[in-house]
Amino acid sequence: MTTNPIWVGLFSWWWYGEKLSLQGIIGVAVALCGGLIMAIADSAQGGGYSNPILGDILALIGAVMSSLYIIFGSQAQRRGLDTGNYVAISYSTAAFCLLPLPFLFGASYFGYEGKVYLYICLMAVMSQVIGHTSLNWSVRWISPTVISLSLLFEPVVASLTAAIVFQEIPSTDLLLGGLVILWGIGVFINEQ
Repeated sequence: MTTNPIWVGLFSWWWYGEKLSLQGIIGVAVALCGGLIMAIADSAQGGGYSNPILGDILALIGAVMSSLYIIFGSQAQRRGLDTGNYVAISYSTAAFCLLPLPFLFGASYFGYEGKVYLYICLMAVMSQVIGHTSLNWSVRWISPTVISLSLLFEPVVASLTAAIVFQEIPSTDLLLGGLVILWGIGVFINEQ
């Protein structure tokens, strides 16, 4: 997802004529370097991944798709579709597309421990209803590039949460990457 601001900036420029200043481009580049530092530090810790190239390709596709989601959501709302209707359409479409996947891959919908369903509900409420709806609400008034850049806070917050909740202390490289991300976001926001 670290390439998201690049794609959003490119698509915004290409389709809507939105331009970034030199300072804005530098801010995005610095923040992306921080994300790259965090990604390299994370992959250097190992994990024995079976197909890292496939993972990279899927991450790139995910970044492009999430960029389009942000841009299209911004334009739909700026043209009059309110946030409630927009999220109803997009969340229903996502649920409709994802619902058959467990069946198609031979997984069961039922038979898991109660805490699994609790965690799924918490993810739906915290990530989707609160997180994504806030993002979808904000794209109506804030540049999609700023929104996508702010999403780079996610790995920083995740690392801090892991340190506090699970006592998983981030490596020096992860901390450095997080600081570089924050610096890049600061440079970009200062330009606005």
